[in-house]
Order: sequence, then C-alpha cells, then structure tokens
Amino acid sequence: MEINISPITQKEFDLIRPAFEINAEALAKQSLFIEENGQIIKSPAKSWFWAGYDQSKFIKAIIDDNSYIIGSGNIITGIVTDVLPEACQKYAECFGTRNAHDVIKAIYQMRPIEGYDDMTKFESLLSSEQFAMVFKLESDGSVNHSVLRLDLFRIIKEEKDNPGKFEFIGGLMHLYKHFKYKGFNLSTKKGENELSHPTDVMGMVIKSFFEVNPIYKEDKKGFVTHLPWPPNKTIVCSFYPEEKIGVNFLNSMYLT
Repeated sequence: MEINISPITQKEFDLIRPAFEINAEALAKQSLFIEENGQIIKSPAKSWFWAGYDQSKFIKAIIDDNSYIIGSGNIITGIVTDVLPEACQKYAECFGTRNAHDVIKAIYQMRPIEGYDDMTKFESLLSSEQFAMVFKLESDGSVNHSVLRLDLFRIIKEEKDNPGKFEFIGGLMHLYKHFKYKGFNLSTKKGENELSHPTDVMGMVIKSFFEVNPIYKEDKKGFVTHLPWPPNKTIVCSFYPEEKIGVNFLNSMYLT
C-alpha cells in the first residue's frame, strides 16, 4: 500500500468544508456510541467540538491512486504520527501489558498537556474529542456521501474474563494491539504484525471502508469488509453506520 500525504488546496478545502461541517454538527448532537458487541455507551453530546477545524487541520491522502481528505485535531494527529512511534520505544515497559492505562501514561509522559496531569482527566480528553473524519474525493471531483470517523479510542474497559486487565474499546488504539513498530508493541497486547509506521493502520482502515464491498449479516446493523493483504493475509474490518447522523464508526480490525 502506497500512501502520499500533502496539504489540501483552497479548492479542495472549499469542496470538503460543507460536507465536513454538516456531518460534524450532526455528530456533535448525538450522545450514544456503540461498542463492537452492540452495547450502547452514553457520551455527552457537545455542540462545539468540531469548531475551529480550519484548512490547516485537513490533509490530502492518496492511497493506491485514490484520493481522500482527512480532517483531524492536533492531538490525535500528533499521537499517531509522532508520539506513539517514540513512546512505544522509550517506554516499552508500558506496552503489551494488557493494561490500557499503562499506554495512556506513556503517551502523557512523552508529551504532557498542561492541566491534564490527572490520568482520568487525560483519558477522558483522549477518548471524547480525539478523532479524524475521512472523506473520499471521487474521480469526477465530487465528494463521496459516505463518511468515516476514526476515533483514537472510545473508552477503556476492564476485560470480562481477565480482572485487572484493561482494554481500549473502539478506535485506533484498539487496533494497534495487533501491531508493532520496529519490533516494539503499539498498544495493550504483543503485536504480531510489523508496520512501517503507525499511520499505515489508518490507510488500511480507509481502504477497507471505501474500496471494499461491505458484507452485511442478517439481523446486524453493522457490516464487515475483507481486504487481501500481501503476502498472504486478509484485513477484516467491522464498521457501524450511524444513519441518523450519516457517519460510519470503526468498531474493530484484525488480520487473518
């Protein structure tokens, strides 16, 4: 998979901004999230979180000749592109422990945020406001009507069958448990798949969502996709469409 990143042009920003603001405002008003097991998670609605996404918060990603616009805040961008690759090496003892709280501590130690030295407060910041919204630019210049939201994570929850072990639920940090970078674990478990960079996972999910036919199961609102991954694996992604707000949430991903 080849990914090329560049700033967006003014023309591309003018094209994507109406679609972003419509979906983001609707997203702010919703107050429920869905776990991968179907459990409803209540989360306070906020009408202001999307404000301030100026042109500098958007990038253009060309993934295998398809063009996407990604809008995200500084924190999630910084964590995925800079903090996580360094933290997993500098604080390796905090990764692969089956404890998401350890990973959060490592992220904070790598890049503290003033006023968030309390880890419960810091975790809340990362789970409630840090996400990216992805739009596809079609070859005719239009914007694909499907919108993908990628959270950093939704909540941290104790594993049912493993008291004292805490897992990320939803989002990129949930996915990173399957991966490693330069031999170092990227999340709560021992990663079995090497990445050239943590941003590769975003590319995997984006490609799986936009470029693969969805598979719907009877009596299930969500859908899955299967994307062949060289040399001999398949990426399986699960998504949940929130039809009322026109946004699709990532539930989980694994390689088989």
